[in-house]
Amino acid sequence: VNKTFDEVDAKLELQNIEGEIRLLNGSFSLQPQGVAEGQVNVIIPKEKIIRLKTSIEIAVKSGDEVIDVIETSFLGTLDKRKKK
Repeated sequence: VNKTFDEVDAKLELQNIEGEIRLLNGSFSLQPQGVAEGQVNVIIPKEKIIRLKTSIEIAVKSGDEVIDVIETSFLGTLDKRKKK
């Protein structure tokens, strides 16, 4: 949600786990007084996934400023041979 009267270019970054976020629609821009929606792929290295459902935090940033943090879950597969 952009509560300002200016267009804001934003980027997404994982905060609490190593990985990468890829935007499926190319860019992420927030219109003045608007809400942005989109689809992303979250890529996390296999060795970082220790549970079937992993909590992740995605920072929405404009420049170096964090303007929001989204908390969600990453559903992945586990290597059945891997032991804790």
